[in-house]
Amino acid sequence: METGKILFLNEREVKTLLTPQKVLDLVEISLADFAKGDSVNPVKLHLPMYPDYDGYINSMPSYIRKMNIAGVKLVSVYNYNTVKYGLSSTMGTIILYHPETGIPFSIMDGTYITAMRTGAVVGVTAKYLAKKNSEVLTIIGAGAQGFTSFVMVAIAMDTIKEVRIVDINPEAQKLFIEKASRQFPKIKYIEISDIQSACTGSDIVVSATTAGKPLLLDIAIDKGTTVIGVSEKLTREFIGKFDKFIVDFAECLMERQNQMEDMQQS
Repeated sequence: METGKILFLNEREVKTLLTPQKVLDLVEISLADFAKGDSVNPVKLHLPMYPDYDGYINSMPSYIRKMNIAGVKLVSVYNYNTVKYGLSSTMGTIILYHPETGIPFSIMDGTYITAMRTGAVVGVTAKYLAKKNSEVLTIIGAGAQGFTSFVMVAIAMDTIKEVRIVDINPEAQKLFIEKASRQFPKIKYIEISDIQSACTGSDIVVSATTAGKPLLLDIAIDKGTTVIGVSEKLTREFIGKFDKFIVDFAECLMERQNQMEDMQQS
């Protein structure tokens, strides 16, 4: 890219350049680089909009040494957007910079990338932490994050034979199954309204909802089931339910938990 010129990419253009498999591969590489100390990834800056608005904005800068690329992703999360304004609850923008000069060279839509990246982390997590012969996957939340999580797990683990979809909106469940069936026609899909029933006998459970309260806290989880909490509120009581608890970014989790506790006390 010529210095001084900025490449703008909208969501449609981003979708033509990124396949789910490519995102899954890149996220796996990025997580490995982070674990090895080959990237600089500060704790995200969290801007809560409470009590004025029910939402928040996060700033997430990063620098990957091997690729010699630096950038920042800005993401807003407003859970009422879908119902109130017909907008996505999560929207993002990504800016890439030349590491040697700090000059920006690309500004792109980050909404699609955010959904795919989050789903890819779920896929990588399932690949390395779930039982190798996992066949039953439960998705709690039939929205964008739930769907991309399903896609990435299905790609990462070709043993999945049954997917249970839980959502308070039956139309969202049907839309989920319609889209999923086109991409993975050999998998069996089941609509379930009760979370406990959906989790019982499941090998992998993914919670990806906009619910304002913990959904799995009182749910009995089978021994050997891997639970991946995309949106589950990680209270101390919830964490204590499991034999092992693994996070991809411990410092960020601790910072977020401290912020939540401060808000509850204030």
